Amino acid sequence: MLQDIRARFSDAQHSTNSAASTDIIDTLAGGDSYEGAWFVALVDTTATSGGNATETFQLQTAETSDFTGPTAATLIQSAAYPVADLVAGKFFAARVPPGAKRYLRGYLVNGTAVLTAGKFDMFVAKDIDIEINRRKMLSAA
Repeated sequence: MLQDIRARFSDAQHSTNSAASTDIIDTLAGGDSYEGAWFVALVDTTATSGGNATETFQLQTAETSDFTGPTAATLIQSAAYPVADLVAGKFFAARVPPGAKRYLRGYLVNGTAVLTAGKFDMFVAKDIDIEINRRKMLSAA
């Protein structure tokens, strides 16, 4: 999997509440160059919780960099993964679909319980090596 620092949404991000990624991508210069690439959410540090926490990963798009207004939308949403599945090295990946607006960002959605530990990376990658990483992918359930 190749990573471009300019295609990174967050690096080792932790939040006890739902939160937007620390960075956004402005696709204006690249047009639709992100279409067909992969949105990846990687567990950087194993997550823990005092309860039954879950984490969902989203790729969001909008015409404005503050992600407000009628054009803001979620392009991709993962399953709500239980804390037991959020082990370092596991990742969620999905192709970026057509319809992206000017700005893209990742978004972490915490479930009803709080994560006491766990950090996540979110980025767009040109490709992923599914065969090598098949055992590391989070299930779609």
